[in-house]
Amino acid sequence: MKKYNYIVAAVLLVVGIGMIVGTMDFPYHGLSDIGGGFWPKLLGGALLLCSIGLALETALKKQPDEVTIDFRSEGMKRVLIALGIMVVFSVLTYILGFFVGTFFMVISCAILLGERNKVKLLAIPVGVIVFIYVVFEMVLHTNLPAGILF
Repeated sequence: MKKYNYIVAAVLLVVGIGMIVGTMDFPYHGLSDIGGGFWPKLLGGALLLCSIGLALETALKKQPDEVTIDFRSEGMKRVLIALGIMVVFSVLTYILGFFVGTFFMVISCAILLGERNKVKLLAIPVGVIVFIYVVFEMVLHTNLPAGILF
């Protein structure tokens, strides 16, 4: 298990550095007008810290070397379904735009997590989309991805 933790830590370290380097050209004017470059850099930095923390925890903690993973368990099925939801979200976002993709993803994840109340299944994605719109479009003045069709 230690080997896999080190691999994950290394991959996340590279991704975090890539996020920071890849967003260097994004606008950022300090905390008074944070712009579109603030969150990617912040999340990239958080990913760097988490990857370093994982590597340190793995190095300092005694763990058994072998851990078996049951790929047919209910939890693994949920993980694979969530991965499928993310793939469909990406395709929908590319074709129909961010808001349509987000609506699908939030409803799908809520159903996957066990929500069955129809009012909540409609209210939660609408609330999430309104929140994202207000924060990113109105406050941060960031354009969210438009699809090919919209």
